[in-house]
Amino acid sequence: MFRKFIAIFIFFFFITNAVLSVESEEEIWRSTLTAEKLDELSRFQEAPSAIEPYLANVISFEFYEYRLMQVLVGNRMNENKFDEAILILEKYRDFFPTKKNEITELIEIIQNDQDEISIRNLGSSINSEYAEYLPLLEMSGKKLYFTSFERNGSKTSEDIYYSDWDESKKQWSQAQSLSDINTEFPEAAISLSVDGSSIILFGNFSDQLGQGDIFYSELTRDGWTKAKAFPQPINSEFFEADLVYTPNRKAVLFTSDRPNDLFKRRPKDQFSLGDTWGNTDIYISFLNEKGEYNKPINLGSTINTAFAERTPYLHSDGKTLYFSSNGHNGFGDLDIFKSVRLDETWTKWSKPVNVGRLLNGSGTDWGFKLNISGKKAFLSATRSDSLGDTDIYEILPLPKRAEPLEFSFALKGKVLDEAGNPLGAGIKWFIENSQEEIGFAKAKATNGDYFVSLEVGRKYFLRFFQPGYQIQTIEIDTGGISKYQSVIKEIILKKGGSLDSQTLKKNKQKQYLPEEIYFYPKSKELDPAYLENLQSMVLFLQENPTKKILIKGYAKDGGSEIDDINLSSDRAETIQKFFLIHGIASKRITFYGLGRTRTEGKLIENKRAIRYHQKVTLEIQD
Repeated sequence: MFRKFIAIFIFFFFITNAVLSVESEEEIWRSTLTAEKLDELSRFQEAPSAIEPYLANVISFEFYEYRLMQVLVGNRMNENKFDEAILILEKYRDFFPTKKNEITELIEIIQNDQDEISIRNLGSSINSEYAEYLPLLEMSGKKLYFTSFERNGSKTSEDIYYSDWDESKKQWSQAQSLSDINTEFPEAAISLSVDGSSIILFGNFSDQLGQGDIFYSELTRDGWTKAKAFPQPINSEFFEADLVYTPNRKAVLFTSDRPNDLFKRRPKDQFSLGDTWGNTDIYISFLNEKGEYNKPINLGSTINTAFAERTPYLHSDGKTLYFSSNGHNGFGDLDIFKSVRLDETWTKWSKPVNVGRLLNGSGTDWGFKLNISGKKAFLSATRSDSLGDTDIYEILPLPKRAEPLEFSFALKGKVLDEAGNPLGAGIKWFIENSQEEIGFAKAKATNGDYFVSLEVGRKYFLRFFQPGYQIQTIEIDTGGISKYQSVIKEIILKKGGSLDSQTLKKNKQKQYLPEEIYFYPKSKELDPAYLENLQSMVLFLQENPTKKILIKGYAKDGGSEIDDINLSSDRAETIQKFFLIHGIASKRITFYGLGRTRTEGKLIENKRAIRYHQKVTLEIQD
């Protein structure tokens, strides 16, 4: 039996590796573009008028000549000479028999992409004679971050800059260096959290695991924190970049050249198949109940190819994904594409759509970002009006073929104390009749600004909490909304540990009686997001003086069973003291610890039980 198992294993091992090692026709064709020819391509990009005389003497048209054709087409598109771009594609279509269908598709994209849009250079307050790229707009619209190369006079320096929007002048302020984060080494800002309280970085920071790693910094009252590395399994010994949070911060999307079962690995920065992009794929990783990231999931072969996929960006609708790729049919090196998520597996997507002639050209188009409404976009590009190298542009309105599937709802404002001081409060939101946390955010500690993006069609309860202050819950109903909306609401938190009874009574129709209350891992400290649940139970017990309550504590935190019994008892006692403080008589409260969670006398050991071991349960008794 063992020999049979080994034989089967060896068979599948060699079959799998044989499949991954067989190069496709596309890979073989691209391999004809050598490193020397790639250098020549760069020279032709600087002198496109020399391309057609060269092509007139070519006998065999390979991938190199195809890239030259793309440069010609992109040059005409940059000059808004779209009819000439079509003529070039038609002229050379028959020279590339394996690409005829793809060239025809590009012609149709140019012909059908007739939207009237404005592509505006953001001007000298943002752009310079050097390269500016990776624009990051705060969803509030108040601040723009970007990365620039050599701007400070250094030939090796890549630094992060920011600019503030001046509403009175309707313009961006002169860009400033983000000195909290910039060092003498290169660093780049690759994304922002929706609430603007976290910035994602790529650079030469400490704790680097591989060839390229992802870091983050948090905004505090004193500024941005020292960069910290994302833990494994996000970072690895391989190349990782382009991380972006999902709108609810429950997951992250990122790119990596780590090995997978779909395509043969081609390391980033090693010349292969006509470029040095490598085979980077897009992955997603979800936060689990312990606050750790699960094993990343490859988005699958509809999105990823044997070539490079970069800079994913998930719109606030939670479904529309934008990314750049040189593996799908495009006009140049990297093109921007759009795809829609079809289910909750995150591996089934609609066929990627090239966002069109107005946003893509013959060069590297990446770092595409939308504003919260989905009507305005920012990207970096080299165009006829560029001030130097790549510049940052604003696109308004968005071309129809690039529009997201759905719109979203934005709630924004400030969180303040009663004296008007800003609070960096936490925010969690839940859907009606459920205790499952849907998402979380944080107000800025510097000014109290908060920003939350919600998918439409649901009723939400949002909880604002800050240590030492009363929790405040507000209700937001996004049902029946037919277009993008934003609501401004100021939140005032009062000092103290609970809401007064009048506020509870006023809102009692919005409260539900909790069955489970959760604690931090290995701790008897209550998760503050559940304080209002307990307050709801207090109100119920106050209004029903004949009712009693049974509190059962649980724990399984790596120690002995005796340790877990003691911790579970401490957790149950924490809840008992809460009720006592709020006037519930001790004779109405029964509490004890059960240690490790059991069902019918058997210890629960599956992964889902991890969260169960951090709870107490509440049972109403007559």
